[in-house]
Amino acid sequence: MKIRSLTTLAIILLALNAILVDVAGEGPGSVAKLLEAMSLTESQQAQFEQEEQRKKSLQSLKGEALKEARNAFYAERRTKLKKIFNEEQWNLWSAYWEKRRTANAQNADIKAKEKDSENFSLTKIDRRHWLLTPDGRPFFAHGITHAGNRNAKLNFQKFSEACKELGFNAYGYGCPTQLRSDMPYVASWNHLVPISYYRGKNGIKFVDVFDAKVVARLEAGVKAYCRINANTSVNVIGYCWTDLGSWPLENPSGKNWVDFIRNLPKNAAGQKAYQGFLDRWEGHGGKARDQAFLRIIAREYFRIIGEAQRKHAPDHLIFGDRFAFNTLDPDVVKEMLPY
Repeated sequence: MKIRSLTTLAIILLALNAILVDVAGEGPGSVAKLLEAMSLTESQQAQFEQEEQRKKSLQSLKGEALKEARNAFYAERRTKLKKIFNEEQWNLWSAYWEKRRTANAQNADIKAKEKDSENFSLTKIDRRHWLLTPDGRPFFAHGITHAGNRNAKLNFQKFSEACKELGFNAYGYGCPTQLRSDMPYVASWNHLVPISYYRGKNGIKFVDVFDAKVVARLEAGVKAYCRINANTSVNVIGYCWTDLGSWPLENPSGKNWVDFIRNLPKNAAGQKAYQGFLDRWEGHGGKARDQAFLRIIAREYFRIIGEAQRKHAPDHLIFGDRFAFNTLDPDVVKEMLPY
């Protein structure tokens, strides 16, 4: 009994796969394929056609009368068809229409998003999150990062042709300005606060995010970068911030933001913020205390650039910082998420 049930299920799935390749756009033609796959007998075919004639007779009605008649028809039709078809045919019929309803709902969602956004956005299809292009198409970014080299004189036209020949449809982060109008890309910066650990210990530089002058500089930096990408904004998949930042208290750079703030002069805004934190801190010193203050630093930093990003590039996706396993700090990520 179990083997027969599995065989029946396999037949249904194979038939559906053949019929539903382009279900959203086939219309009546795909129903004909469905009926052919169901292998109706002459008697079943005749009874089914009677139901189809009843449906056509509703076309003479209009407005509320049509709506009420159609609701009553489809409620009754389900019962009749279940008697006309055998079990395997009914399973195939039901599965097909369930798929059609799902596809129609997805198309409606995509069209609605297409009207609402002129940029890349997110949608959900079959319980999976997808990027959606400005013209409303689901998009899987298959691209190349760091498409350029400061020391190389690239022929960008040939580079573009080579990327497309390989099947790439996007550039990732680190896309040079010469290619930003060519294909979708991730707009990324890595200079507002140079804390990427790969810069080396002597290349890391933290800033006092509590200082009004620093805040103004960061906001201006975000504004300038959004303006740089404004002319190719239709190709901006989203904005990405600092790459592999030295966020954790222990990280590959050997430095951290808490120590930097703690060692500022007495009159520095960050030092005052730190002393105010210590006055409120009720726990013990050490790592727990430093971790708590690191979270405050992250909260302030992401608030500054997050609000500026939303102001100067509204309706664009924001991917935030890029992390590796040795730069990931859950508390920092929690402070980044609201933006």
